[in-house]
Amino acid sequence: NRTLILAAAASFALLVFFFFFLWGKGESASALYAAYYKPETKKTEQFMEGLQSSGLIPSEPIRDSMRWVLEKYSKGDYQLAISFLERNTFPESLKPLAHFYLGLSYLGAGTPQKAEDQLRPLCSGNDADFKSSSCWYLALSILDTKGFTNESMQLFQIVSEDKSQTYSSQAAEILAKWP
Repeated sequence: NRTLILAAAASFALLVFFFFFLWGKGESASALYAAYYKPETKKTEQFMEGLQSSGLIPSEPIRDSMRWVLEKYSKGDYQLAISFLERNTFPESLKPLAHFYLGLSYLGAGTPQKAEDQLRPLCSGNDADFKSSSCWYLALSILDTKGFTNESMQLFQIVSEDKSQTYSSQAAEILAKWP
């Protein structure tokens, strides 16, 4: 009789553990990353248009090459984009763009640590074109690799506060699901 009571108590304890700690836990960090990570398409199209030569004015070879890299990125050819961006040096005016797309290409290719190395300086910088988007992708990368950390939470808060950016509402959604 006593063995039956102990077995029932143990079964009940396992059921409670499963319910509260496993089932009621919410989405995992990796699941949130998978749900929210999408390759950057809108910004890529805008940058490609900005790099296009206008009319009869010949364009610069490095600008044409950068446009080519953005086309490769937008088609999902991350390895080719990485290869080009790693091998070349860029003028100061194109360095943030090159680092941003090198980081995004690393994310697309499944090497988030390298992506974080490229995105972190842009996120902490003052370049308005890249700051919020870099923080968004950096936060997603950290969420996927390290889970629910204070750093990723702070980055999502930065992005959610910048209402002019595309990812503001999505960052707020992630913060609402934070454990």
